[in-house]
Amino acid sequence: MGRARVLFHLLTAQSLLAGRVDKILTQDMPSLEGVAAWAVGASEVLAAGEILARYRGSRHATVDRLASIPGPDWWRLATSQ
Repeated sequence: MGRARVLFHLLTAQSLLAGRVDKILTQDMPSLEGVAAWAVGASEVLAAGEILARYRGSRHATVDRLASIPGPDWWRLATSQ
């Protein structure tokens, strides 16, 4: 597996996490449906450096968001199918 593919896999997982964090924090009891991760962004062709930059930006934004939420929001619930 090439470097860009590994980085793209990390970016995809991070994007799914960021989306789920957003749903949990903005909706009451959201449904977190399964996602075909291999199909997310599959049509994009990016260089490894661009993928890494996007991953870092998304990861930092997610960590910053989680670091700033009030204590009670850590107990918000969601459902899964």
